[in-house]
Amino acid sequence: MGCHWTTNYLHRFLISIVVLFKRKEFDSELSDLNDEYSPDAVTRPTPPYEDMTWGMGSEGGYPAVSMTQQGALRFCEWLYQKTGRFYRLPTPDEWTHVANMTSSNEGWFYENSEDKYHKTGTYQGHEEIYDLFGNVMEWTMDRKVLKGGSYIDDAADINAEKIIKYDRKWQQRDPQIPKSIWWLTDGPFVGFRLLSPADHPSHKEIEEFFAKVIK
Repeated sequence: MGCHWTTNYLHRFLISIVVLFKRKEFDSELSDLNDEYSPDAVTRPTPPYEDMTWGMGSEGGYPAVSMTQQGALRFCEWLYQKTGRFYRLPTPDEWTHVANMTSSNEGWFYENSEDKYHKTGTYQGHEEIYDLFGNVMEWTMDRKVLKGGSYIDDAADINAEKIIKYDRKWQQRDPQIPKSIWWLTDGPFVGFRLLSPADHPSHKEIEEFFAKVIK
C-alpha cells in the first residue's frame, strides 16, 4: 500500500505522546526539533472539563479516546512538527484493505469487554498490527466514517467492510455552543490509528494537506 501503519510498539509510543499534545505543561524544549519546525505554532486542545476516559484509563498503554476527527488531525500536524515525520489517518479503503488481510477479527467487544476499553496490544491481526477490531473504533480521513467497532458493539455486527457514522449524540453532554472541536464528551469508545506514507511528501505538500483537511 506504500504506507507504514502503526505497529504495536509505535502505537503505544503514539498513545504516550498524545499526553504531551494534550498537556502542554508536560512538554519541553528538549523534545523539539532543532530546525524551522515550531510545534508551539500548532493549536493545542483546550483542557477537557470532564474525564473523557470515564475512569477507564489514559496512560500506561490505553487507547487515546474521546477525540474528534479534527482533534486527531491536529495531533498529526503537531506530531509532524515534533518529529519531522508525516502521519495521517487512513482512508476508509486503506483501513478496509489492511483489515481484510488480518488473520483474525477478534477483539474487545460487548460480549467480553465488561463495558470498558482495555490496553492495546492484546489481539494481533496482520503482522505487527494489533486491535484493528473492537476496543475503540477508529477515525478515518472521511469526515464522518469510523471503522473497526468498539467495546460497546456486538462482535457479530463488525467486520472489515462495516462503516460506522459519526453520531451527534457523542457530544450530547457538551455544554458549549458550538460544540467542542476537540472532545467527544460521550465518546470514550472512539479512538484513532495513524499511518505514514513510505514515500514521504515534501514539506510544502504536507502543509497543503493540513491546510485542506483541518477546518
